[in-house]
Amino acid sequence: MYEDRGIIKVRNAVTAEVVNEIFISESDNIYIAYHYSQDLIFYIKSDSFGRLYRIYLVNEDGDRIISGNGDLLTDKNSNHMETLINDQLNDILGLHVDEENNKLYVLTFQEIAQLDLEGKNKQIIYKEDKSVLSRLFYHGGMLYFSAGSYESNPGVFRIDINTKKTETLVNLQPNTGGTIDLAVDQANNKLFIRQGNQIIVIDTNSSSSAYPVPNPRIVLSDSQFTGGDNLQAIVADSRILVWLSREQLYEGIVNANFKFIPKKSIFKYGLKSDMLRPYNMRMFHHTFNTTNSPPPEANIV
Repeated sequence: MYEDRGIIKVRNAVTAEVVNEIFISESDNIYIAYHYSQDLIFYIKSDSFGRLYRIYLVNEDGDRIISGNGDLLTDKNSNHMETLINDQLNDILGLHVDEENNKLYVLTFQEIAQLDLEGKNKQIIYKEDKSVLSRLFYHGGMLYFSAGSYESNPGVFRIDINTKKTETLVNLQPNTGGTIDLAVDQANNKLFIRQGNQIIVIDTNSSSSAYPVPNPRIVLSDSQFTGGDNLQAIVADSRILVWLSREQLYEGIVNANFKFIPKKSIFKYGLKSDMLRPYNMRMFHHTFNTTNSPPPEANIV
């Protein structure tokens, strides 16, 4: 699920088929988040205006409904409405939904804030004075994010939303090119981090003494698939990774021991001429009514 030129596109991660397209009011530099069980999509344009929108499922009378099956995300014939719910959130660099507690989290250059699903009742969860924050992912009561500055090397951190305790998970190398993005494989408690031409992985459920991880496992470092110094978007779940490289989306399946993504398990979506540039992506579980599960559109090896 990602935004491409003013359209939120939802793809089947197995077949690469675009199963739904939702046209939106903004385009480019879009952060998106979803609430599957509530049939909600949130998005915000990363600029100084800070407009946060909410898209919700409606029936044929225009009244909000909840399908319970993710129809807003996956049914191209479903009806929806889009509303602006907050225009006071400047310089957003991350957006994620806590579906367990029905909260929305936004990240700016120097703070993480919690909102309700109406985009109201803002509460500051974390504030940083020295580093620039980026990216955001909620998992199991924790908010994962990256931070760094000209004075300090970048790293990936997490904060307990209840105790507000912050933990350094891994220190990253400076000047490796590109931005940093991260994604949690929630089914396997693995955190994947994309920086430069590398994708690394660490456990999210180790004891506190294991952090920061001194030598995180590199699961892919091959510029044929991870080259380029622009956007570094990545999503992961159930050993499936999808990432952006040189305006091309790739899918890779990490092996069972989470040590490596072999070439035979790497595929691409569409053609290079598609020039995809999603600012960020999200992945969710959904069972499609289909008997066929062909591989992605093109095996590149």
